[in-house]
Amino acid sequence: MYIEAKNLTIKKDISEIDLSNVKNDRSRIVFDFAHEMTSKFESEGLKLNEVMDQILAFSQFEFEIEFDRIIFKTLLNEYVKLMNITATNLPEICVNGIKRFMESDIGKISNDVNKVMLERLETMPQLFLTSAHRTKENLLLFTLKHYSNLGIVLQFNDEFLKNQVLESAKRISAAKEANYPKGGCYIATMAYGDYNHPQVMILRQFRDEVLDKSAFGKWFIKTYYHNSPRLVQRLKNQRTVNILIRKALNQFIKLIK
Repeated sequence: MYIEAKNLTIKKDISEIDLSNVKNDRSRIVFDFAHEMTSKFESEGLKLNEVMDQILAFSQFEFEIEFDRIIFKTLLNEYVKLMNITATNLPEICVNGIKRFMESDIGKISNDVNKVMLERLETMPQLFLTSAHRTKENLLLFTLKHYSNLGIVLQFNDEFLKNQVLESAKRISAAKEANYPKGGCYIATMAYGDYNHPQVMILRQFRDEVLDKSAFGKWFIKTYYHNSPRLVQRLKNQRTVNILIRKALNQFIKLIK
């Protein structure tokens, strides 16, 4: 468990809060905000910490009022519950993100690596750890400041979360290496119909031995991997266009041989 909360026993969720306590415009703002944050908790996935930071920055809470204390504790209880579930299942969540990409139309293109997307997915565990540390500090300061009204004590198991992040990184790396060869050439693979076609292999060699040796070449590779998957999605079933691309690539390959 990552977070242990004392004095945070809540028997209600936001939908069960008595609307008779919404007696003025400020209370309605607080109530509507709570509903919005609850929806975000359900939809934001690994961005739970960003949602909690929004709650801590909300300026309408008046904790001398019982209604506001109930609202805040209900939201905090939801965050603690979801963070403990997410931290416990972080390796599976991250690996499933990689697998969903692998099973997508882009990920299936002759097993080519969408480098930009994979690099982004590989940062998920560390980004989550960074956001969790930030929110932890915000929460500790907030609950200390309002302890006289809220009486909440939070304890964080940083070592547990760190180990889960390390395990997630290992699992992502293993999943990626097990399912993808290194390198790739989306448009060429589409045009020739085979990742290991001799012409595709020549283009990969040109990428690695020529383009990757210069600043412009590195920029071109990065731009290519960012944009080509979308082009492939649009063009992959257009036979005439693929024939034209293949002819153009054949001419280019003659030049670089």
